[in-house]
Order: sequence, then C-alpha cells, then structure tokens
Amino acid sequence: MMKKKMIVNDILCLFSCFFLMGCNAIKEDNTKVYVDSYSQTALQQADIIMDGIQSENCEEIADIFCTYIKKNHPELQTDIKAWMKYIDGNIISYDPPTTERGSLNTGESGVEMLVMEADIDNVKTDTGKTYCIGMGSYSVFKNHSDCVGVTDLLIRDLDAEKENKEDSQVRVEYDDIWTIEYGK
Repeated sequence: MMKKKMIVNDILCLFSCFFLMGCNAIKEDNTKVYVDSYSQTALQQADIIMDGIQSENCEEIADIFCTYIKKNHPELQTDIKAWMKYIDGNIISYDPPTTERGSLNTGESGVEMLVMEADIDNVKTDTGKTYCIGMGSYSVFKNHSDCVGVTDLLIRDLDAEKENKEDSQVRVEYDDIWTIEYGK
C-alpha cells in the first residue's frame, strides 16, 4: 500500500515537472542566476532542519514552514516531533546540504512560482543507520505569499529501502497546500 502511494506521488511529481517546464520560460542564462539566489535560502533552511533535529527542537523547524501550513495545521509541531523520532540514534555525521530547483513557472510578469528542494545525504547515526533528509519549499508563489516557506519534510531510511521495507520513509506533508497550486 505504501509503495503504491510512493509510486503515485512520484508520478504526480514527474507530471507536474513536465507540465511546469512547458510553461513560458525565462532565458536559460537568467534562470541559473535567479535560482541560485534562492538556493542559499534553501541551504539555510536545510541547516535549520538539521540543527532542529539534533537539538530535538521541533519549534525551530516549524518556524521555517510557510504561513499557510502554520495557520491551518495546528498539529504541525506534533507531526514534526513524530517525524524526528523516526531517526534511530544520534546523528554523528552527514554530508553538506545540496539544493535543486523543483519547478519554475513563469508568466508575463516574470516568475510566478519557484519550488526549491534540499537534501542532506549520508546522515549517519551512532546505531549504524543511514538516512537521507529532504525538504521542499516554495521560494516564490505569486498571489499566494502565505505559501512561501517549507511545505514538506522527508526522511528516507536507506537501509530499509535496500530491504524493500514498506516503512522506509516518513513525511510531514499536508495535501491541502497542493490544492492551491493545482486548483483541485
């Protein structure tokens, strides 16, 4: 059941990327400069997430979520606490965060939406487990500034994935924010 949901989520993500890439694009040379300016914010958010996990401070992580989620999901901090508990042991090392552009949607007035993603790979714990931690955020969301900020978190247990276990990942994610983007 969990694998089917993951596959459906992956297909939806790919569809949205293809759809959004087909929209009016800004010049390629300007795209890199524009996206790089928001990459730094995503890297800072990833650092805050790692600090929050290591200090067990869910409020620090909740603070970087977008206003829409903070306002509409009072369970956010509880969900983040449960999400953090998925990690078995204390983190002893991890790779520096990396970012990539999730999607970029432009219109006549410029960039209307920019999604950034950040990953922290090779998160190792004192119990010998290895994880990947990821987050997604809207860096720009024209006409929906309350959606700018972190929108979702992911922890992948890489050892469990190798063994094809159903519970190999855990998320903090609220589907109602996607209805704003996709208009469902």
